[in-house]
Amino acid sequence: NNVISLAGPDPSEDKMAGAGIAYALRAMFYMDLARMYAPETYAKNKDAETVPIVTEKTSDPSNPRATNQAMWDFILSDLNKAESLLADYKRDDVYTPDVSVVYGLKARAYLTMEDWANAESYAKKAQDGYTMMTKDEYLSKTDGFNKPNSSWMFGLTFRSTDPN
Repeated sequence: NNVISLAGPDPSEDKMAGAGIAYALRAMFYMDLARMYAPETYAKNKDAETVPIVTEKTSDPSNPRATNQAMWDFILSDLNKAESLLADYKRDDVYTPDVSVVYGLKARAYLTMEDWANAESYAKKAQDGYTMMTKDEYLSKTDGFNKPNSSWMFGLTFRSTDPN
């Protein structure tokens, strides 16, 4: 929210990528929260409550829980902004979202919403430019799922020096 607030509603060229990354990450985290805390899925009950939506503009301390409908509308809105802001962004590694990650997140959102056509469409867009792991990569106990390769769209690695 801080990054989005600093970038403003119409980010300048030098702030577009940062804002786009922030929108993508916020959407990703809200997706996880919504699926974790809603007592029923979006498809079963659009009025089921998820978690409160907190944005860079939220000031009401009694912020109520959002319905599935409001939450997934919010998530898609953030992903649409991220898609626009990251359209020309070229990342250096798999640890930072780019537009392919946004497409993957949209596919996940549409899967949750049981909008199969959009889920398929965005999954195909997300896969563009990536290749499947080779058999050797897949079976490797040290590389396939532990070191970024041509099949990794978005990743996180842990080091032996990490405190957790």
